[in-house]
Amino acid sequence: MKIAILTYPLNNNFGNLLQAWALKNFLSSSGNEVTVFYRKQHLSYSRYLQNCIKSLVLQILGKPIYPQNSPRQEQRFSRNTIKFIQEEIKAQAIYSTTSLYNNLQKFDMIIVGSDQVWRPKFLGKLYRDYFLIDYVKPQTQKILSYAASLGSDTWEFKQNEEIDIQNGLSLFDAISVREPNAINSLKKHFSMESEFMPDPTLLLDSSEYKSLVSSWTENIKMFRPDIFCYLLDLTSQEKIMLESYIKQRGLTISFIQDYCKDKNGELVYPDVREWLSWIKNSNLIITDSFHGSVFSLIFEKSFVPIINNKRGNSRIESLLQIFGINSNMMITIADLIKLEMIPSVTITHNVELNNSFKTKAQNFIFRYLGK
Repeated sequence: MKIAILTYPLNNNFGNLLQAWALKNFLSSSGNEVTVFYRKQHLSYSRYLQNCIKSLVLQILGKPIYPQNSPRQEQRFSRNTIKFIQEEIKAQAIYSTTSLYNNLQKFDMIIVGSDQVWRPKFLGKLYRDYFLIDYVKPQTQKILSYAASLGSDTWEFKQNEEIDIQNGLSLFDAISVREPNAINSLKKHFSMESEFMPDPTLLLDSSEYKSLVSSWTENIKMFRPDIFCYLLDLTSQEKIMLESYIKQRGLTISFIQDYCKDKNGELVYPDVREWLSWIKNSNLIITDSFHGSVFSLIFEKSFVPIINNKRGNSRIESLLQIFGINSNMMITIADLIKLEMIPSVTITHNVELNNSFKTKAQNFIFRYLGK
């Protein structure tokens, strides 16, 4: 069967890249012909200037800022990401709704997901394409969402947007989401049934990720910390406090922000395989990232799940839930540095649970392929 995956815009985000890579590999392993598409906007100089102004405001307010690159600088900064997308995922960027819909018409099945494909706060108007609003569905085509995420604890759509979304969702043969609270949201706002599915990264064995890691050797020997800190919105003040807290306990810590330069000192987003190696080779992970938590579990690492109210906590809470971990294990950075002992989640990745994820996904997807 020919399957099109319509996934969240692939960008400088490790989990975002790996969920697309995992879903494609999972579907391809059953003999399907799989192509990954994602919507993208051209990075113009006017957009670059807007981003610079936004970063300046955030800096004045004392909030985290992100590197703002010109289109040419962005190409250089993202070279590892671009290479992974082209060589490992072989994904196709689409720059217009018309082009996207024309491409999707050629497939037996469309799978929308995973990641935050239904989050307007991050996607802007592109969210319409991920709900397939105005798409003309071929008669024999099947459309599913797989572990689609609304991404937030609160409902982010405006009332006047909901009618279009409902029309788009009516094309779907089945809907699955990544967080249990999204099931209630879709039922409340659209009277539509959906079911919970595990993130695609949980459908592959740890051996497949270890094999991916083994293809990256450049900086492995340099990286041997006790603790790897992967916090998405870490402020400079929080970084100083964490460094002091860890040092007082006679431990070493490395931050993701320390590894965003190449050997020549030029800013570059690290290779996703390198990021995996940092989790695999650390003794403990401190993270507020959903996929940071996922790969801590996959590699059977102790980790501290950090509350991040800015991005929402339901994604990590639902992940902890399916592994039987109390969500009360999530704490803030401020609370962490007050504790004498570092609290952490330690769990062995249960093989039976891993197999149940695969079976659940296979039953959901393949029944619509007639397998």
